Amino acid sequence: TETFTASWTVNTYIATFIVDGKSIPVETKYGEVPVAPAATKVGYEFVSWDKDLVPMGIDGATYTAQFAPLTYKATFDANGGAWKDGDATKSFDVVFDTAITAPAENPERKGYIFAGWDKEVGDMTAEGMTFTAVWKNDLSVCRIQDMKRITENVYGPMIAKYEITVLG
Repeated sequence: TETFTASWTVNTYIATFIVDGKSIPVETKYGEVPVAPAATKVGYEFVSWDKDLVPMGIDGATYTAQFAPLTYKATFDANGGAWKDGDATKSFDVVFDTAITAPAENPERKGYIFAGWDKEVGDMTAEGMTFTAVWKNDLSVCRIQDMKRITENVYGPMIAKYEITVLG
């Protein structure tokens, strides 16, 4: 009599993971649960796969990563000025890749005119953003920078002489 021993190997199939529009094939043995790759997307937090990971069948499987957008700080710095409420900065939480809205009221600074922000206020990035106020001199107001008295210790009726330096 002869004895024959059968040798079997488990077939592998492809589990496809879709992360931010890219397909990632993962070979998985029949009956085993596929090992999901890391799912990352700039400005977003991984939430879950679109369905539970289950043991591999003969038809393969496809899973799609689900993400939620993160929020970041948009900070507006008055750069030496302030808003009417006295704040020198205003910060807002803004969802990634959505429009940032500048404060409705512009900051004020004595002797200066608000000329805008140092960069264009657009969509939120994944780092957060700081906008700094830009000022120009208000030339409609004469501002004294320095004043020195020239005559000293004069007795009797006198008119003091001063040297005045004006900004702008």
